[in-house]
Amino acid sequence: MMIRSTDSVRPQHHSDPGWSRVVSRLLAGPRDGCNRISLRRVDVQPGGHTPRDTSPSERVFLVLSGRGECVDPDGFASEIGPGDTVIVLPWELFHLQNRTAQDLVLLMASGPGK
Repeated sequence: MMIRSTDSVRPQHHSDPGWSRVVSRLLAGPRDGCNRISLRRVDVQPGGHTPRDTSPSERVFLVLSGRGECVDPDGFASEIGPGDTVIVLPWELFHLQNRTAQDLVLLMASGPGK
């Protein structure tokens, strides 16, 4: 068993194409012996967004704080807020965006590669 403080995990500032103002922390993954699931904290800062992306495995997001939008392949934006769960199926195209003045903070569970 391991117990780790989120603040003890070094943040990764995403700067690849399609990413804007997003910071994540890998809280649990293969380096910890988690070979089938990874858990990340994802902070989408005001005006930020993730790239339009797909994955071979499902991803599940839990909104911890803030408000934002989850955008489907057709460009339809669904509002998300604290307590909401977003389930993204394998190969489903989507992205997250934050058009507010506060950080959108989420937990993301996914396959270990993402």
